[in-house]
Amino acid sequence: MAISLPPALLHRIAQAIRTPTALAFARAARRPRAHQERLLLDLLKTNASTVFGEQHDFASIEDFDTFRRRVPLMDPETLQTWVKRLQSGERNLISIEP
Repeated sequence: MAISLPPALLHRIAQAIRTPTALAFARAARRPRAHQERLLLDLLKTNASTVFGEQHDFASIEDFDTFRRRVPLMDPETLQTWVKRLQSGERNLISIEP
């Protein structure tokens, strides 16, 4: 048997479920550069032990500007080299994720 709840109650329940996500988004929106930099540093820390991370010393990067100076933009040909290595079965090249 289905229980019918009043729309106002359903609305309040939905708001309560969304509140943590909405608050996290609001905090990030107030300081987007700081939030993005924190996400970048988390990714760098996670992938510091990869071949690419070791080549660019991810472990010592502490801010976006250092990342920008140290990690070059890659053209499609350069990226293709990494992709071919991944396709041949090498792991832990550019990401610790498979």
